[in-house]
Amino acid sequence: MPSNTDWARSIATTIVDHIRGAESEILRNRRLGAMLVNKGRVQYNKSGRGFDWRVKYRTHTVSGNTGETPRTFTRINRHEVAELEYRGYQLTDAIFKKEKLENRGEPAIVELGETFVADMIESLDEAFAEEYYIDGEGSGNSLRMHGIESMMGTNGTVTITSGAQRSANAADIFGYPNSTYANLSCTLGSFGGAQKSGIWPNGTANAQYDFWTPIIVNYTSTGLPGSAATWASQGIEAMREGIIQCQRNAGLAGQMDMILLDRALYKEALNQLDDKERVIVTKTNGLKSFGFTNVFELDGVECSWEYGIPQTSNSNPVGYGFNVDNMELRSMQDQLFNSEMEYDIDSQADKFVTDFLGNLKYRSPRNFCKFMPHADM
Repeated sequence: MPSNTDWARSIATTIVDHIRGAESEILRNRRLGAMLVNKGRVQYNKSGRGFDWRVKYRTHTVSGNTGETPRTFTRINRHEVAELEYRGYQLTDAIFKKEKLENRGEPAIVELGETFVADMIESLDEAFAEEYYIDGEGSGNSLRMHGIESMMGTNGTVTITSGAQRSANAADIFGYPNSTYANLSCTLGSFGGAQKSGIWPNGTANAQYDFWTPIIVNYTSTGLPGSAATWASQGIEAMREGIIQCQRNAGLAGQMDMILLDRALYKEALNQLDDKERVIVTKTNGLKSFGFTNVFELDGVECSWEYGIPQTSNSNPVGYGFNVDNMELRSMQDQLFNSEMEYDIDSQADKFVTDFLGNLKYRSPRNFCKFMPHADM
């Protein structure tokens, strides 16, 4: 580390090396970050004014043929364009010349020159871990990245007997999605199509009917097979419903691989499992391998808790199901957090800034899930 007698330019040239050494810890100290790293879902040096990706939202129509059946050839557009801009975070601090002179030798209880950048990284890292869950389209969030809540808005529930949207009802198992993510609507049928059989998300539907629609499970539904309509009684059943429904119309790339819960929900899920079966974690490259001990498996999906998962506006706990293979944390810089410093001769201060520029991309909302009570839908 630089000493207090180093010239400002020398201090500036060593900061980047310090940050690179901390990069692994920044990403790995939270469960979701650790999974993103392990699966190679963190990308650096991204450029452009933003980014977009093509989404195949419908399939060709298949018809019968006798070998002599006349054919009609019509062009079909099967793609929509999802797009997001880059966003970011920053924090600043400064050390004045007199403060540096005072903070030397024995009087320096804490040597600022040795901890300054690390402390700034720690502050941004602590705040950043909770941004995975925010609504990037919410009021006041236009500069914040698109967390998973960006696609999890609801305006009622899916009527359990018909599939129609209605005001939140305790009988219904699923919330009715109404967010807009990456400029595409998550509402059922926004791009055409229809439910062909059964009641959504069960049965079958045209691909375009729900290609951009997440699964939102009402864990207080009286339609779930619990002894009471609470997470404590049917949390396992709610998670199993989310796992199965998130795998609808999806290949291996569409499989949920991790559920992260509020701590209260995680504890109650463990209490349910204690009464049912012994849980064995079989994965060798998941959260256990990163040192996280509070993990169990449900139907092949790792389940754990994460600090910073938000509660609803009514202070009810929630949880999320992730498909990490369908996520990408994009940074415009060659590292996640970048730090810069310059000496301001007018104020006689070393000015420091640490920042992030990038965004979080979800390839399709249909591969993600939320667990919440109907009272908040």
